[in-house]
Amino acid sequence: MSKETRGSILVLDDDAGFRSLLVNLLRPQGFKVVEASSPDEAFSLFSKKDTVLAIVDYRLPQMDGMSWITKLREAGANVPVVFCSAIPCDAKTFSWLRNILQVAMIVQKPIVPSAFLQQIESLLPNYVKDYASEGIAGVDEVDITGDADLQADMSMREQISQLDKKVKVAQALQNARQEYFIQLDNDWKVLIAKIEQRNHNAGDEAALAEAIRITHSIRGTAGSLGLEDIGKLAGQMEDFLLSLDPWDSTDQEIYWSEIIRAAAKGTELIKDAIKEAKLVKPSSVRNRVLILSSNENIIEAAQEDETREFAHVQGTDNATTFMRYAAENRLDAVIIDTAPDTAGAFNNTEKVRSIQGNESIPIGCICLSEHALSDSDLLYLGASEKIVQPINGENLREAIKRLLEVRIPGQPRILVVDDDEVLCKFVCGILNDQRMDASYETNPTLVMETMETVQPDLVLLDLMMPVVTGYEVCRQIRAEKKWSDVPVLFLTSKTGQAARSAAFAVGANDFLTKPVLAEELQARVAAQLAMASRKRKERARDPESGMLRGEAYMAEAADLLLAHQKEGRPLSIALIELDDFDELTIVQGHHGAQSVAQALASMIHARFTAETLRCRWSSSGFALAVPGADTATLAGAVARLLSDFTRMKFSGSSHKFVATFSAGIADSLQDGVELEEIIKGAHHRLRTGRREKVGVISS
Repeated sequence: MSKETRGSILVLDDDAGFRSLLVNLLRPQGFKVVEASSPDEAFSLFSKKDTVLAIVDYRLPQMDGMSWITKLREAGANVPVVFCSAIPCDAKTFSWLRNILQVAMIVQKPIVPSAFLQQIESLLPNYVKDYASEGIAGVDEVDITGDADLQADMSMREQISQLDKKVKVAQALQNARQEYFIQLDNDWKVLIAKIEQRNHNAGDEAALAEAIRITHSIRGTAGSLGLEDIGKLAGQMEDFLLSLDPWDSTDQEIYWSEIIRAAAKGTELIKDAIKEAKLVKPSSVRNRVLILSSNENIIEAAQEDETREFAHVQGTDNATTFMRYAAENRLDAVIIDTAPDTAGAFNNTEKVRSIQGNESIPIGCICLSEHALSDSDLLYLGASEKIVQPINGENLREAIKRLLEVRIPGQPRILVVDDDEVLCKFVCGILNDQRMDASYETNPTLVMETMETVQPDLVLLDLMMPVVTGYEVCRQIRAEKKWSDVPVLFLTSKTGQAARSAAFAVGANDFLTKPVLAEELQARVAAQLAMASRKRKERARDPESGMLRGEAYMAEAADLLLAHQKEGRPLSIALIELDDFDELTIVQGHHGAQSVAQALASMIHARFTAETLRCRWSSSGFALAVPGADTATLAGAVARLLSDFTRMKFSGSSHKFVATFSAGIADSLQDGVELEEIIKGAHHRLRTGRREKVGVISS
């Protein structure tokens, strides 16, 4: 019996884009991967991480890849090595790598991701894959011994496994490409600057060396990520740059003409590639987090291997780049550094929440000290998490985990019911990638209990299960008034008309056939959720503001209060009402008054935490339910809202005008344990405060 292989694959490459591609490619397939950007870092990680395979680039800082492998062999390490280079090896180099350095595989960049993955798997045939970090199970992990039904269904499992691999390879390529665009855009700008620098100073060898390094990097990475035209162009530029000779004027003018032409063409190609990428919604099997900070140590701390196991974290120090990335990518959370510019942080949190799809995105704020910002400031910023400097990998990782655990109001919850855990995890992975919160139940007898726990917006139900069939489970769901309107989609290998008719007869909304196609599954689920959402919104949400109506707000706030009472945490309520709204409507007209109400609604959407419940309780009134905050904290945040709101200018029937609002605030610590008592307290303070003057926050 072959010996099992356990340990890490070390990727040594100074190009973050290529490392990201390999991480996205290998980790979802169960491989443990560690990254190094320099030879020294690689030597340090090699001994600590129990390395079983090293993937080494040729061009590296400090020394080249061949020199690093030579030192590795001299140290007595005999692990397999994959040597990567964007430049073809000549016969002498090839012989040295294979015969002297015992390199297992020589790969020329750009790589073909799917073929590269197969080659890595062939080098490590007995590798014990770790699927736990990706939330999936391998086919070989499922015990089918003695179960004739499962053995008969093995071909189906193998089909699912192969489809799973194809989906993950495609996702890996797409994810890495999206991550690479920011780096590529910046690298190309630096490249042009270095080319201009060298062109104006023939003796500037440092600028030339940096330009060659960048073109070499882009040559290998862009092509590997499917950006072949950009990769080829970078390769041509590298060849021309290598041909430059400051002491020989022969052909130099031709070389420079080609280099400048290629630089201009590359700028257009990159612009077009980024523009095209905006049209394709990127996907990810992991959580995506974006950080805005000028502190390189913070960005570096987010790249630790333990963090990358559950989240992909991208960082930038440029607010414009941050907003562009947030607009182009699906994000699960953002973290904004408040230390360099607190006012800018308030502006940036508002901007990121104004991007479609990010209205309720969880926000973390980095603070210079524990008291740099008050609790009210953090609440107004929308910060669900405060991260205090100094920051290391561990405390940043824990903060990211807490941000990812925040339940976003309105995020659809999906329950997958199937006795096949492999299929359950595969389906959940596909749906979680689409901003859905998917969980599963493999025991059909426990479905009704799980329904109460999960509170699903949609159920995906297998037809043939042991003990209880999908038909019977669907009947149980439909028998409960609470679940009578929840969409149920049957998921089965049966394709006959009789099975379909029976499914619809017991209350199914749709019917999907195994093996599951990711695109069809996403489309069918999205369509059913959209129809159900329209019905719910008609009942639960105000069409103008998108906020909860009063009845829905009361129900959700009651659940929130109960949950926080069990945890010993407060819940605060704010009732906000525009001042003199009736008079405003008469003087400034209906349109002017409505523009005021809509502006306040937009500000409330952009501010406060992702967990906050927002309600439109009248044409001029709003309500907030804020978990974890007391009266004083919420009062301070609402006061900031009032300050910003009163600086706005509105256009009325005759002239520009300003508006104010008043608010009453109460909480579960001082006003009662029942929701109605807390609301009465807030209402009493609102009415009492407005007797004396308008634009007052009463707490």
